[in-house]
Amino acid sequence: QVRRMHQAPPYPPEEEERLAALRRYRILDTAPEAQFDRIAELAKRRFDAPIALVGFMDAERNFLKARCDLPLTESPRDISFCGYTILDDEVLVVPDATKDERFAENPLVVGDFHVRFYAGAPLIAASGHRIGTVCVFDTEARGSFGDQDKQDLKDLAAIISDHLEMRLIVGDVHDEIEIRRAAEATAHRLAHQDVLTGLA
Repeated sequence: QVRRMHQAPPYPPEEEERLAALRRYRILDTAPEAQFDRIAELAKRRFDAPIALVGFMDAERNFLKARCDLPLTESPRDISFCGYTILDDEVLVVPDATKDERFAENPLVVGDFHVRFYAGAPLIAASGHRIGTVCVFDTEARGSFGDQDKQDLKDLAAIISDHLEMRLIVGDVHDEIEIRRAAEATAHRLAHQDVLTGLA
């Protein structure tokens, strides 16, 4: 029997716009944060999974913002299960990766991690672009992942997306305050100091 080669997930048709949407949040390569860690921990407990992640899909890698029991900060996009999750708004469930032609030869499946089960919900930005995922992995196949499970995972993803939007709003407000302060300082200096001599 001929062994098939692993196939990398395809890129979304709006990939450039998706990457632009992701970069608006300035989340890539940032340090761990409690808000994201709590979501990953909650996903791990809720779905009784050995591994849970919050990841953001960059051009060639999946940046792992939060991860439970996984000693990695990123993974190559071409082997990422999440590369398929960002292709659709719905939860992606892989009951047994060894029986799914998209993943049967994936290094995460045939290699040391022995991934069998995966469930992931996309993180959908306000623009509608899918910029990342919240997901769980197991080393054992699972027979079911019901509608309530899917809804709970989507709810966790929505919490993360809402948090990202709030960060963006707070950041914009902070930037506006700094701009106003700088303008006020300049106006004060011009009103009280000679531009040419620097004298009062």
